[in-house]
Amino acid sequence: MLNAALPTHRTQGNKNNHLGLPLTMLSLHPDDTAMICEMGMNAKGEISYLSSLLRPQYAIVTNIGTAHIGRLGSREEIRTAKLELCENMDRNGVLIVDGNEPLLRDKEAFSLYGGRRVIFVGKGANCDVRQTALAMHGDECSFRFASMFGEERDFSLPITGAHNAANALYAYTLAKLLNLSDEDIQSGFTAYQPIGMRQHIYEKNGIKYIADCYNAGPESMIASLRVLCENPAPAGGRKVAVLGDMLELGSFSEAAHRRVGATFATLGGDVLYTLGENARFIAASAQENGAKEVYSFSNSGTLVEALKYTLRQKDTVLFKASNGMHLDKVIEALHVNGE
Repeated sequence: MLNAALPTHRTQGNKNNHLGLPLTMLSLHPDDTAMICEMGMNAKGEISYLSSLLRPQYAIVTNIGTAHIGRLGSREEIRTAKLELCENMDRNGVLIVDGNEPLLRDKEAFSLYGGRRVIFVGKGANCDVRQTALAMHGDECSFRFASMFGEERDFSLPITGAHNAANALYAYTLAKLLNLSDEDIQSGFTAYQPIGMRQHIYEKNGIKYIADCYNAGPESMIASLRVLCENPAPAGGRKVAVLGDMLELGSFSEAAHRRVGATFATLGGDVLYTLGENARFIAASAQENGAKEVYSFSNSGTLVEALKYTLRQKDTVLFKASNGMHLDKVIEALHVNGE
């Protein structure tokens, strides 16, 4: 989005670790005036190291979820690991964080912020920058933001999903801090295109695909299910979810997978396919909560064969799992077979 007004360098693909971040920084062009870098972690100390290389002036913490909780042990420890970025952040830097997350507002969080300016974004009067309206329009969405930057303004994105509107709120906040106009911000939103397997929506042979299998945790999987189930399907079409294991959840795994299955049933999904040992808990919970058509597979080949013979025109199909489950290969195999 910043490219609408500023030459901006950014992370490509998933280059967000101890190898990818230096490569991103080394490919900076002399004409670039801003750089947006993603920092990934699944253990303590990783953000500390990455931030020591980058030394950011601005930082965004979009959520404190449960991805990698099997390695870190609790959401509190995930919060602490993410806020390691403050150790090497510019002393006059600005943090933009989830204003609806209690773990980012408590005493421990403020001690980790180290006195830096913090802008809280989200929903509700206690947020500095707020989303006050949201509407879905097929594969697009529109929303209204209110903030300390001025009057309420309406924006739109060429992609659906409440989670995408929430992400747009963070982008809007950073853009206003960098003095972008509302027109430039909307231009950036309009130009948005998903990268790789991150909610890539397309049609092939009369079937709508939602390929969102870059990675997955409970929160992102539920957000994707909402995209699938809360948008109207064509007459005669079904809402089909193909869900695989969510990895690195440790002792929290069964409960997390069961939560996803219950959500699928509650949202009214029509057909559920699962792949993997842990995803069996998604299937079991979906059935326990009233889902009728549920099928579990331990082998991707048999899953492909089942999808090949059961998917039909007008269906909308979501693919979502941790990257290690290789659902992208399932999609490729389906397309090779003509679906």
